Amino acid sequence: MKYFLIPVFVIFAAGIVFAQNDMQVVAEVKLLRRQPIMVKQLKNEVDNIEKATGKKLTVAQRREILDSLINQSLAIQAAERDKILVTDAEINQKLSELRNQLAAGLGHNPTDAEFANAIREETGLEMPAFRDQYKKTMTVQKYLLSKKGNLLQSIKPPADDEINDFYKKNASEFVQPETIKFSAVIFPFKNDSEKASARNDAAKMLKEIGGNASTFDEKVLSGRLSNSSYVSTEGTFLPRNTPGVSDSFIKTAFSLEQGKVSGVLDAPSERAQGFYIIKVTDKYPMKTLKLDDILLNVPPEVQMQFQGRPVTVRMYIQLLLGQQKQQDIFIKAQKELIDDLRKEGQITIDDKFLNY
Repeated sequence: MKYFLIPVFVIFAAGIVFAQNDMQVVAEVKLLRRQPIMVKQLKNEVDNIEKATGKKLTVAQRREILDSLINQSLAIQAAERDKILVTDAEINQKLSELRNQLAAGLGHNPTDAEFANAIREETGLEMPAFRDQYKKTMTVQKYLLSKKGNLLQSIKPPADDEINDFYKKNASEFVQPETIKFSAVIFPFKNDSEKASARNDAAKMLKEIGGNASTFDEKVLSGRLSNSSYVSTEGTFLPRNTPGVSDSFIKTAFSLEQGKVSGVLDAPSERAQGFYIIKVTDKYPMKTLKLDDILLNVPPEVQMQFQGRPVTVRMYIQLLLGQQKQQDIFIKAQKELIDDLRKEGQITIDDKFLNY
């Protein structure tokens, strides 16, 4: 046992040093008040980025992260000073939009646990921490709009020659893969204890449908009701090369004749737990799309921009170029704002804590 005393003591002592370092102040910001940025706070941000990218950040990159924390602190204090606030209702609205995007991907409204898990997978944050960070981000954006709104509103929509030029340079990106469109009735389950019951319910439904397409359509309509024991979807596009969808689901779905009803299928992905019965409503061959052709599998966040209207290649390119212009102006406006706040505020940085 004696042989372990020294190593254990060394590890314990090192742990104390690390803990003390975490409580050190790596930077301090003052606009309204003094606000320290702790080493632990910087480490958490760096760890999240390293986990997301799978790469170790250099000291110079850690300094960039620290600068972003300083900038955020300055903007939040400035927003507070100028009485620009983000309400809980505004945050809830944004979170609701994120839930709707997730629902479109899952094929059903996510539970609180599913939503929290998706946030954790995407950001590495638990829901309370994500909500707090989202509030800070929204506050900075709202303050930026209040101070640089004229600059942001000066953006002109993309011209036709810009759209045509982008299309010609990226025509190979607008190849529509072989795609089907289908409706589904879905019997979700949350855990293994519910799996057998969900399978039995799906089998019972399949027997009631009896291969009749009209009966299937009636079940799809019933699945929209709030008191339904199952859920349903319509108009889902599935390209043959969709990542994350099981080979067995792809094979069965694409082998179905248009208008025919499938048997009971396992969910297309592990993330969407449940049993499916589907009907293919349309089939589309592979083709190179022209500017005025309609895009089939439009991401939910893009579809929301057009309020559910069909989206052509031209509309999509116009959106992309417009967003790029917005991003360029946003970066310019942000830099101008931060430069002003850094001149106005007081900042101290202890660089030695970047090299941990």
